[in-house]
Amino acid sequence: MGGRPPGSASPIERGRPGHHLGRGFHLPGERKTGGAFEMRRNLRNVGLVLLLLLFILPWYFYFGPHSPVISQIVVEGTETVHPKEIARRVADLKGKPFSGFSTKMAAQEVLKDPRIERTSVRFAFPNKLIVWVKEKKFDYLLVSNELFGLSEKMEIFPLDSAKAGDRLVISGCGTFGGWYYRPVKSPVFGRVSNFLASVRKNFPDLLDRVSQLDFEDPYNVKGYLQGGGTEINFGAPPYEPKLLLLKQMAVSGFPAGNLDLRQKAAVYGFVGNPEEASR
Repeated sequence: MGGRPPGSASPIERGRPGHHLGRGFHLPGERKTGGAFEMRRNLRNVGLVLLLLLFILPWYFYFGPHSPVISQIVVEGTETVHPKEIARRVADLKGKPFSGFSTKMAAQEVLKDPRIERTSVRFAFPNKLIVWVKEKKFDYLLVSNELFGLSEKMEIFPLDSAKAGDRLVISGCGTFGGWYYRPVKSPVFGRVSNFLASVRKNFPDLLDRVSQLDFEDPYNVKGYLQGGGTEINFGAPPYEPKLLLLKQMAVSGFPAGNLDLRQKAAVYGFVGNPEEASR
């Protein structure tokens, strides 16, 4: 009692133009609060679902039963190490489904190479495993039975000769076997390390002028200036007085021929063969 029949319009609605067309009808310019709110809510729900899928799909492809199969391995960032050497270390992953554990396994294998300082592994759709590496820094080129890189820490490792770079060559250190990945602790490399440390301290510019150092004679380190000109006989340690004297001479330029620093009192410069000049 007192209520209005279902579906009938209230007195307020009856006073609104167009009420007979139903509650969903709106006149031009009339506010559509109910429909707009419903649409915003639906769009928000759709956005939440899409966001959830965005988080779920990568995990599905990493760990799911339908992971893509690795069919191509690409190595990036190499300078002196051949890319095929790195690719061989992770070749077992080829033809297998990709998973989140694949990147970890690949990185562990790559870092077993002592020439590699760090690495990162990622997957690129549809089937490519990309391995990026950063090689350890080497400062000098060591010429022996093979070609090696030599770091300031006296670590040596084989190099690709085509990518050796323009570095100071060190020779006369003998030949090497399968132990060359570790820091070398031998009398020869002790002399090399002491000499280079003394040069870096007393005459660092000399390393930019010298193209080769020869340590074959333990009592006379030899240096050859760039351009095939002057040969310098440094003799045995201590090197500091000789390097300081050589630094003073370098102001006016080195003479062509041979500089002998083995005498305590003076530096003898010879043109051509020092034995012939002494006659």
